[in-house]
Amino acid sequence: MYSHFLRRIALTVLLAVASVSCKDNSLELEQIRHQLREHEQEIQALKLSVEQINQDISSIRSVLSELRSGGYVSSVAEDVQEDVIVGYTMSFSDGRGVYLRTSANGGNPVPSISVRQDKDEIFYWTLNGVLLLDASERPIAVSDEGSAPLIKAEDGKW
Repeated sequence: MYSHFLRRIALTVLLAVASVSCKDNSLELEQIRHQLREHEQEIQALKLSVEQINQDISSIRSVLSELRSGGYVSSVAEDVQEDVIVGYTMSFSDGRGVYLRTSANGGNPVPSISVRQDKDEIFYWTLNGVLLLDASERPIAVSDEGSAPLIKAEDGKW
């Protein structure tokens, strides 16, 4: 009788521990699912930022190409959202136009892609104000046909 009573107590304690353990695991599992959803949203935001940055690079090339061919910027219109300038639409003398985003667009910290004209009168690509270099450590010139930098996010860096 005494051993039967001890078995019942041991079984009750075992079931109680298992029950608490399962609750802890389900809580941890829910936390992991929540973090996964957050990471998926962050990844989507990064993909969108990269896509927008690469579009900006194409727009910058278009502006320089227009200027090199003798064209000019005929008008610039601000894109204002909630009292913040998030971009500019530039129209050219030939009727074409481009859109350039500002860093305020989207609210996400994104790298600043730009160009800088050097002493040799050639425009070179910059990232956050620093010249982009090729594999041979030479600045990457902006050209109408040649390669342009493609931006990606990897290991927390642009």
